[in-house]
Amino acid sequence: MVYKAAIIGCHGVGKTTLAKRLENKGFKVFNEAVINKFTDKNFFLNEVQMINDNILINEAIGREESVSISDRFAFLDILIYVEGFYELGWITAEQRRILYFLVNHAGHDWIFPEKLLCMNDDKQLIIDNIRRRGRKGLKESDEKYLDTIHGLFEKFYSNELIFEHLNPELGEKIMRIPKHLIKGMDDLNKVMKLLEE
Repeated sequence: MVYKAAIIGCHGVGKTTLAKRLENKGFKVFNEAVINKFTDKNFFLNEVQMINDNILINEAIGREESVSISDRFAFLDILIYVEGFYELGWITAEQRRILYFLVNHAGHDWIFPEKLLCMNDDKQLIIDNIRRRGRKGLKESDEKYLDTIHGLFEKFYSNELIFEHLNPELGEKIMRIPKHLIKGMDDLNKVMKLLEE
């Protein structure tokens, strides 16, 4: 198994587009978990379902023999969205603690990528991308939601985001993964070179 990289960033930044371009170059791509039935109905149960779905995706990555990348880094996404939902008041402090408990005690040995391709772009460009694709996901056009998630990813990119309820060993593993900032329109050759390093 060679889990080369995970493409990370907030919704609308261009992760799936980049993943498809890399798939066309021969990489095995693991896609994000599908939107589940709790999305936009019960944020706590949505996250519980995401933990389960992402463990299954992570297990599949561990069984893969070819060089692979993922559209999102499941483990990190769970944490970012738990923090975002908590900041927005969509889950309670107790629900937040329970979600961290599930991550910390899932009985799953998380597989981490060799590097993170950290996508970021101007917020207006991200909003335009969301409108252009016309997909109705979880409050994707809600600017407060976008601001919160976008801001949390930026804090993570600059090592300012602390997951205080996360098992410290897991937290250290995340922080040790090399981060490479890229824009949605970066030359594919530049991204390929990063993956070859």
